[in-house]
Amino acid sequence: MKFIRTMTLPLMIFSGTATLFAAANPNDFASPATVEKFELTDGVTAYQYTFDELYGDPQIVSVIKADLNNPAIETGIFACENKIRTTTSEMAGKANAIAATNFGYFNMKDPSSPAGALKKADGTIESTGSVGGDCTGYFSQTDGEITISPTPPDFNAVDMARAGFPTLVNGSEIYRKIGTYDHIPGKHNRTAIGITEDNILYLVVFDGRFKENAAGVSCYDLADFMQRLGCDAALNMDGGGSSTMYIKDKGILNYPSDNRKFDHEGERRVYDIFFIRAEGAGNSTAANDAE
Repeated sequence: MKFIRTMTLPLMIFSGTATLFAAANPNDFASPATVEKFELTDGVTAYQYTFDELYGDPQIVSVIKADLNNPAIETGIFACENKIRTTTSEMAGKANAIAATNFGYFNMKDPSSPAGALKKADGTIESTGSVGGDCTGYFSQTDGEITISPTPPDFNAVDMARAGFPTLVNGSEIYRKIGTYDHIPGKHNRTAIGITEDNILYLVVFDGRFKENAAGVSCYDLADFMQRLGCDAALNMDGGGSSTMYIKDKGILNYPSDNRKFDHEGERRVYDIFFIRAEGAGNSTAANDAE
């Protein structure tokens, strides 16, 4: 693992187009105070950016960049066993992941249930519902190909699927229906997934609820950030105390807030994760698909 300090963002692609919400001028986008870089495997790199000020506040942003053109990289959804929620790091271990984030919204009670669509890798469809009205978006994956769209997939035809909200980027443009529903305008921890036209996957976690260190962002700001990464499509997944990023050999990279402490110990138990792993690594347990 390598630590570097820099005043540029080698990862990011700033297109120079003004955003719908004018979150930041592309010509004066803040430079990070520090960047930490972790080479996870060929084609998969994690970064953590610390900003003294971004979108008006201190921010900590953790990013995983994965080149899905590399056939040795596998991605997917791993759900909790028997509908009993557990932590991102525990599920990442069971999935033999090299990197993972929390994924979809869920019912906080146990036994739990997904909020919005979920089709697991074993073909079980737990829900096909939306979760955010007009701004609902859908992640789906078939034969390793990822699609993120505001249009529901054919749940019988895809290998796996999950709903989130709001859709952030669609057709390389910030989605016009992000709206003002519930927590969308507020500044919170956020987890997002995005894909570029060149098949580069981004997982992004903004920390939040720590005003002096990491204030969090609105979904408008998050959409701006994902567009600047070059995403053709991007979707906000579950956030708040659920937002967690795991990388192998280090553990929790970000600062989950469920314990209300600025440390790496505040993981919330969640329903499912999105994982990246080496081809053929498989699950360390078959119990993931048990009902």
